[in-house]
This record gives sequence, structure tokens and C-alpha cells, in this order.
Amino acid sequence: KNGRIALYLRRLDDPVAQLIRGSELTATSGNVSPAISPDGERVAFQDGSVINWLPIAGGTPQVAADSGASISWGTSGVTAFTMDAASLKVGRPDSRSSRIVAQPDTSRGIFGLSWPDILPGDSHALIALVTTRDGPPLDSMRLGVVSLSDGTITDLGIRGTNPRYVASGHILFARSPGLLLAAPFSLRFRRVTGPESVLLDGVWLGGGGAAGYAVAGNGTIAFHRGQTGVRRSL
Repeated sequence: KNGRIALYLRRLDDPVAQLIRGSELTATSGNVSPAISPDGERVAFQDGSVINWLPIAGGTPQVAADSGASISWGTSGVTAFTMDAASLKVGRPDSRSSRIVAQPDTSRGIFGLSWPDILPGDSHALIALVTTRDGPPLDSMRLGVVSLSDGTITDLGIRGTNPRYVASGHILFARSPGLLLAAPFSLRFRRVTGPESVLLDGVWLGGGGAAGYAVAGNGTIAFHRGQTGVRRSL
């Protein structure tokens, strides 16, 4: 309404979406990047540069961080998010506290960190590594693992963006031109253990390495089909 943005919740088997009360944004444009907590009870989202959270059933937004993007929830309540697609911070939404755990390392060709996904155990996260000075062109982004305690970054040697771990023992990730791929991944050793394979094509990819897909605990994938700047279908 009037160009404003809000979050809606929709079951995949129900065409009707329900407004999440309290999620109406004060900003009229920009990223939203909603992220639902592992227990399904809360959702974090961007409102301008601020990260808010509120109950998925609706309520009053609470500020989780004064600035940030690309939010990921851990099972213990910890969250990871990026600052200007560069530094990685870890915090707890209910305490509004956070700390920087990893920063770009230009000596290794890492100019930014983006799209974290906290791995089970909450000690490490998958991350997209920006490997060019001129922003994050999709073809130059690589996947890595970062320690949430000391910030150590391990390059997984795979091109891609928006990595997600799934319980089958794989990581999913996107790559130009709209591909969604999977690769077997050892959670214990935090490394790729086999060749990648293409799951889907025609997946929407946006600026900064955004990829329009999500995966549920049972392996169900929901994704946007379309191109940047055009209407997308779910």
C-alpha cells in the first residue's frame, strides 16, 4: 500500500498469504532479506540499514542490530550477518549486542564477505567470498567456511553464492546464469567431499550475489524463477 513493504507468510500449499503484523517497513525500498529462526517462532529482517526481529505470529519489532544485512540464525539463538557486504558480525537478537568476527583479507584476494549460513553446532558458517575489488560479480564469488570464534576463513574452492547447508549432507549454492547446485559436504571436516551437480536452472539471481531460493529441513526447495528486474514467479 502506497509503495510500502511488509512481510507475508504463506504456506506452500495455500495460495493466500497472511500479513505478519508489525513487519511493515519504515523504508520504502531496498533489501528486506527475511530470515526465519530454526524453531519457526521468529523472523529477522532489514528495515533500511537496521535489522529487526519479531514473532512470526506478529507483534512489535525489536531492534537486533543498528546496521547489517544477510542474516542467518543459529540453533542456539546466535545470529550472523554482514556489514556492507564486507565484515561478518555475530550477535544475539534479544540482547542487541554483536561483535565483528571476520573481515576481508585482501592479501588472500578476499575483498568482502556475504550471505552467511550458520552450520549446525553454531561454531562455523558457510560464507560467500567476494574476490574482486569492484564489488561482487557473480562469476568471481567463491564459497568458504568461517569460524565464528576466531574468524579463520577456509576457501572451499567452489564458485558460487548464497550457500545453504542441508541435513542430507550437502551444500546448496547458486551460480550464474541462474543455476542452483549441490555438492556433498562433510560437516565434521567442513569441506566438500565430491563433485557438484545442477539441481535447477532459471533461478532468480539479484545484485550482490542474492539468490531467490530457500530450503526446508525436509529438503523441500522453494525458489523464484525469473530474471533481475522482471516479475518473478514462486
